[in-house]
Amino acid sequence: MEIKSVKIQGEGYLLNGEMSVPKADGNREYELIKQWLSEGNTPEPEFTEEELAQQAKNKQIADAKAYLLSTDYKFTADYDKDTTEVKVKRAEARAIIRSLEGN
Repeated sequence: MEIKSVKIQGEGYLLNGEMSVPKADGNREYELIKQWLSEGNTPEPEFTEEELAQQAKNKQIADAKAYLLSTDYKFTADYDKDTTEVKVKRAEARAIIRSLEGN
């Protein structure tokens, strides 16, 4: 088998963009990858900079939405505590969502 590309994938590798290979001695493909690595080759990172940036953006959006969901009850008619700080934080959460989702 010819190695065209090797990418880190979790605890193993993605071989030629199609085969997941665990780090298991004796595994035919893993032995090929070890040989390839010993020849001075370097695997591609698991995620590109763009993918990492998108993951961070998605987490910010998810966190903001979770905050909004967790504070919805504070705006029911029978909630009798001060909501001034919550209103500010909810506005910030909505602003984060709008800016990151592009709305």
